[in-house]
Amino acid sequence: MTSNPERVDFTVQVRAGDEELFLEWFEVAHGYPFVSYSREPSAVLEFSDLGSTDRPISVGVVIEVTFSQFFEAWLDLRAAYERNELRIQCNDALSQLGLPIAD
Repeated sequence: MTSNPERVDFTVQVRAGDEELFLEWFEVAHGYPFVSYSREPSAVLEFSDLGSTDRPISVGVVIEVTFSQFFEAWLDLRAAYERNELRIQCNDALSQLGLPIAD
């Protein structure tokens, strides 16, 4: 874990379970205060904390995730993605018909 005046950088090591599944859950559950900058397959995930998080991140902290916590976050992510895709398709259709695009 390192820091500079603008952000705190930290590393997450997945000790059990699938790294990609953990990353999906972590990004959904903790949202935009964190930016991942290591997407390559490895046992280490690197993040920057941009602030405004209520999760205490410190050296040695253990984050445990149940399947139900993961699945709920994953389902929320997929639903948001599909709603956005539907909005884009609707706006494209309205545009092709020469109708005003909805806000």
